[in-house]
Amino acid sequence: MVIRVLKGILFLIIMLVSGRTLGDPNTWLNNKFTFWLVELTYGNREPGIEKIEDIIFYISLVIHISISTIIYFIIIKLIRRK
Repeated sequence: MVIRVLKGILFLIIMLVSGRTLGDPNTWLNNKFTFWLVELTYGNREPGIEKIEDIIFYISLVIHISISTIIYFIIIKLIRRK
């Protein structure tokens, strides 16, 4: 039970560090890709700024979780080797 809680805390710490390291998604996310994804999701009608910001948030969340998961599994494998 304690090990599971510690693993969860470790994952949250890794996610916090990776989120702070990557910074603002508007700086590292391509606008053309974002608008293409908004058009794909919401259609050809004029999207509002809220929908564009929602897509940017979802993309950054998926990227943060993916990076954190990869780093987490690498750390767990390194710990188990000892």
